Amino acid sequence: MTAPSFKQPPHDLVSEAKRLHGLGFSLLPLRGKTPLVTFGTCSKLPLNVTVDRLLDGRADAVGIRLKDLLVVDIDTHDGTQKKEMEKRFGVTAVITRTPRGYHLYYLRGRGPVPNLKSEGLPVDVKTGGNAFVVAAGTMRVNGDKYVAIGQPLSRSILREHKHQVTVTPKTNATSERGGTFKRTYNGLVPKGHRHNHLISLAREYVEAVQSETELNKNLIAERDHACADPVTFSDDEVGKISAFFWKKRLENGLFSSKDSSFRMRRTALDCLNGNTDAIALLTILESQHGHTAGKKFSLDQAGMKRSGLINMGRDRFRAAVTALLEAGLMEVAKEYFAGSQKRQYRLRRAHSLGSNVVDLPR
Repeated sequence: MTAPSFKQPPHDLVSEAKRLHGLGFSLLPLRGKTPLVTFGTCSKLPLNVTVDRLLDGRADAVGIRLKDLLVVDIDTHDGTQKKEMEKRFGVTAVITRTPRGYHLYYLRGRGPVPNLKSEGLPVDVKTGGNAFVVAAGTMRVNGDKYVAIGQPLSRSILREHKHQVTVTPKTNATSERGGTFKRTYNGLVPKGHRHNHLISLAREYVEAVQSETELNKNLIAERDHACADPVTFSDDEVGKISAFFWKKRLENGLFSSKDSSFRMRRTALDCLNGNTDAIALLTILESQHGHTAGKKFSLDQAGMKRSGLINMGRDRFRAAVTALLEAGLMEVAKEYFAGSQKRQYRLRRAHSLGSNVVDLPR
């Protein structure tokens, strides 16, 4: 069975593919908008993979992969929409008029990629090694054309997009445990640090996006753009990070930002019976330690007062600690020994015990 033959592409499309490949762009042979080859494990395919398929009629278009690029894909020829996108992302010298609208090209900057469809706009923002757009110069068999109305695509004339969302990404990514991720000589996050790097950014991005899908899209783009050897860090691994942080957001379980909330149970307030010092201390301890079950911590009245967490003197502080212990809202996790660490505590949940119910041994 012979391969289906399509309309021979114009010579200038083959020439444009050779030009783009020579400038370092990663290309794909397309039939319609479908790649004719697999490409996930190869950062840049050989030129003949695309050109041969154009010349023998199997491909009718050239795709440009967007590893370090960002394209604003506008699905309307409305000039007002195009001007609004250039206002938000910046003026660009590289624009393609597509059958449905426009492609605006930029260099991929750092930070979250906005989801403009969530705003009701006919605009998709594409970026990352697994994303691609149809190159200018393509003419499909049905007559649809992709026409360059700006300058020919070249990295030397592209600018980073200026679009900002509600968070400002850190210049040097830091993990939740603290410490800066060292990058390799080529500026990429090395193996061994990629997971923590994406975790740090997921925590930063999750409150700025509209959905788990948008969060995952941002993290995949960051993996492709900023991490060494991204093909060895699978989409499934990225998806697990996205799912975890989106679940935490839905559960109101994000505890590192100052404007997040935490849970206080009414039974705890009932047990303290209006003891305002004990209630204040419990509130501080819940905010600091309540999100980790069984977490051990020490209590230092002088240190907490210096840091502004409390304004209680030593006697009031001791009385508040005693009240929490007697109410069963806190327990001693490890006793103090001379020459060793301070006594350690952990929080407990208030509950009433029936005559046939006993606490489990610890």
